[in-house]
Amino acid sequence: MNPELAEAYNSRGATYANKNEFDRAIQDYSTAIELNPELAEAYKMRGFAYNETDALEYALKDLTRAIELNPEDTQAYNIRGIIYATTGRVDEAIQDCSKAIELNPEDTEAYKTRGIIYTAIGDFDTAIQDYNKAIELNPEHAGTYTNRGEAWLHLSEWEKAKVDINTAKNMGVDIVASFHNDYETVADFEAKYGVKVPENIAALLRGD
Repeated sequence: MNPELAEAYNSRGATYANKNEFDRAIQDYSTAIELNPELAEAYKMRGFAYNETDALEYALKDLTRAIELNPEDTQAYNIRGIIYATTGRVDEAIQDCSKAIELNPEDTEAYKTRGIIYTAIGDFDTAIQDYNKAIELNPEHAGTYTNRGEAWLHLSEWEKAKVDINTAKNMGVDIVASFHNDYETVADFEAKYGVKVPENIAALLRGD
């Protein structure tokens, strides 16, 4: 009825993205942008879709444009921060997460994402501060307990690690799979960081 309605293409693109049909989503977002080059949401969502298809440079370009058009969009900063972290641009990743938090101090995802970045660079104490805040804001998010538990492992805070790992497990997280996303075995973790994980925690991580 109205083939030049940019918002309709943008909404259909979001539907395709929800179905993990990212190529079709990108097509619709691109049409929305052609029809309305100032539609910040379409750039942001196309950037998200590009990220899901590993077209990271295209994703960064779109998210940067989305932020230029709407500098108050915390989600755009969060997504761009994740991509910066993935591509090794750690300082920029932290800046984007911090900007999202500045804009919305209750942005749980920004605290969690920044915590993951701090964990990746070995700043476990700062990571835990961010995980603490994320859990304070959303105590039902199981994955944050997993992340904080891993940070406690690095600090050899065994009891705290055990509590968080068990909490995440009781909330439905596959602890074994989650741990093996980062480390092949408990022994690999121990060798890499020069620690000895207590047997009761090692058993949790092995699924014994």
